Amino acid sequence: MGEGPPAPVSCHGMRTCADEDLLAGIRAGDPAALEDLYGRTRDRLFTVLRRMGADPETAEDLVHETYLRIWNRRDQLPAVASPVAYLCTTARRLWINQREHRTFLRRLMDGLARRPRPSAPTIDREDIDRALAALDEPVREAFTLHRYGGLSYRDVADAQGVAVKTVEARMKRAFDELRLRLRNERTTT
Repeated sequence: MGEGPPAPVSCHGMRTCADEDLLAGIRAGDPAALEDLYGRTRDRLFTVLRRMGADPETAEDLVHETYLRIWNRRDQLPAVASPVAYLCTTARRLWINQREHRTFLRRLMDGLARRPRPSAPTIDREDIDRALAALDEPVREAFTLHRYGGLSYRDVADAQGVAVKTVEARMKRAFDELRLRLRNERTTT
């Protein structure tokens, strides 16, 4: 009789070690393992995020961010009994962080909208985008990851491969330069 592929080794009841093996491959830096894990679990993760209340676009973004985070932190990836549960937990935390960030921004914007404002020129989204585009790439990336991506300074440092102090300096520089550029924008309008 012809020999087929070896039978999967049982890890937990009816499950196989395939997903656990993929995590080991990711820990070892194998991008193919990440692609395989993505292919096996992406739809399930998307469904979980949708069921938690994320709209389709946000769910898609969070799915990609989950796998990006797994890859960027592969050297810290723990051995887990259920890789799918680990992915779902990571995605859930990202969803909660994003929701809290959106709630904070909405409250902040509502509070600002209620304040009586002198008739000063307004700064619109295009002004902010121009100011951001003028920042050096590492500074803009750090600012974007932190402010729009919701990543902590430690996470930004890991993503950029720099020290946390470097991220702190980049954030200070970003705030200083944005404040100056937007102030100049306000006075020229």
